[in-house]
Amino acid sequence: MPLGYVEPGQDATISEGYIDFKFRNNTDRACLISASVVGNKIVIKLLGAKSDSKRDVRLKSVVVERMSPPADEIIVDNTLPKGAVEVEREPVQGMKVVVYRETYESNKLIEREKISEDIYKPVQGRKRVGPSNNDVAEDG
Repeated sequence: MPLGYVEPGQDATISEGYIDFKFRNNTDRACLISASVVGNKIVIKLLGAKSDSKRDVRLKSVVVERMSPPADEIIVDNTLPKGAVEVEREPVQGMKVVVYRETYESNKLIEREKISEDIYKPVQGRKRVGPSNNDVAEDG
């Protein structure tokens, strides 16, 4: 599911036995990896000497397709008052996202590399509704 704190496609992936994040220090200087827990968040920092390069690397997410969720699932719930509606799960639009790594020099784009393509499946909403006049209440 898309998350609110990062652009689509830039969230962490948990896929045991399938994806293993690896990176290589391509500089001649050491780097430090720092991890800590702050409240309910894990904070990871990569620290190193500032480069003399005038280059700036940015991630760019591009939504290439949007997918509508199916119509809400409606469940008649005889424990609710007649006509009442309770949203059990909000529908979520799906999307296909491509993430690019863009390298800029002096604010001019000099390289663009596709690094991932992700699909966020749409999520069907679910509502519980009280019985209507046409529904037959079950004793129970």
